[in-house]
Amino acid sequence: MEMSAIDKAVTLLEILAASKEEMSIRELEKQSNISKSTIHRVLQNLQQRSWVAQNTETERYNIGLRFLFLYNTDSFYRHFLDVARPLMDRLVSATGQTALISVLDKLEGHCIFTKTPPTLLQYAAYPGMRFPIYAGATGKILLAFAPDDIREKVINDNKVQVAPNTIIDEQRLREEVAKIRRDGYAFSTKELQNQTSGVSVPILTANGELIAQFGIAGPAADFENKFESMLEEVQKAAKAFSDALNARTA
Repeated sequence: MEMSAIDKAVTLLEILAASKEEMSIRELEKQSNISKSTIHRVLQNLQQRSWVAQNTETERYNIGLRFLFLYNTDSFYRHFLDVARPLMDRLVSATGQTALISVLDKLEGHCIFTKTPPTLLQYAAYPGMRFPIYAGATGKILLAFAPDDIREKVINDNKVQVAPNTIIDEQRLREEVAKIRRDGYAFSTKELQNQTSGVSVPILTANGELIAQFGIAGPAADFENKFESMLEEVQKAAKAFSDALNARTA
């Protein structure tokens, strides 16, 4: 029986995931019994979605960042945290705000890593915290760069006013999402928690797909005259984080 397109894609992913080294199309052909032309076509499709990555120097393939992140392999998760910790430490030192990383989990945001400043007033965030992705910079950056179907569902569904400035109007939220996608960052004041502001940017794969939210949050008064410098610090740390993660599959 001829393998379906899905079977072929899964077979190639399984072979790459089991390999400790990058693989050539010829090596994949030997292990999969799939023709070279088909392998090339399937890999191109998988690469577009960051399920596989190609080393441009050797033209060999490896598991992509999206696969590693979604399936939380131990080695990638350790690498993720190893990269995040020093960058978050420096970001907290530079801004005096709570730094956090969150991911999209179905229709919610899920905070997976935080670093808090040694101050009495700080943003209440903790690993495991869940939140609506239409509220606050932390959530809105996930919404703006989420897959189209998730973004549309959240925008169209009923929303709850969780703080004074939460955007629950469909048209306003749609305009806000368009602005975030255009600017490459999200800012909010009193949208998720009272008296707090935040700025977040997306961590994306090399192909532009969402991996995580990366940003800071804290007392709204702290952002009034320092927004530009805080945004610059977030963007600088996020670029270093993204480069290190994408290098994992280079």
